[in-house]
Amino acid sequence: MSGLSEGIAANRRITLAVCTVLDMTEKNQRKTVKNDKSTGFAPIVGKSPRILVLGSMPGQQSLREVRYYAHPRNSFWPIMLAWLGADDDLDYKARCQLIADRGVAVWDVLMSCH
Repeated sequence: MSGLSEGIAANRRITLAVCTVLDMTEKNQRKTVKNDKSTGFAPIVGKSPRILVLGSMPGQQSLREVRYYAHPRNSFWPIMLAWLGADDDLDYKARCQLIADRGVAVWDVLMSCH
């Protein structure tokens, strides 16, 4: 298989995996702290993700605000917005839409933790 064919095949596998994850997490979307168990968020993903940013688990402030990288000292959004050439005054929903449209997916590797 050529390098291009391998890349296309890998991209299809990633896309299928992301679609499967979306189906699995749709019912659990936006859960926060319950019975001392923290549950993460559904992924931020568009139609053609090319970059996957993996975190471990949302922090307490992110869980309270129900948004990825909510803590003001977290550099994710300032770096991402600067890299994409976007205004830093976008609201959370617009930020998520922007990165999804630009091929960036965000998700955490843990579904839940204590």
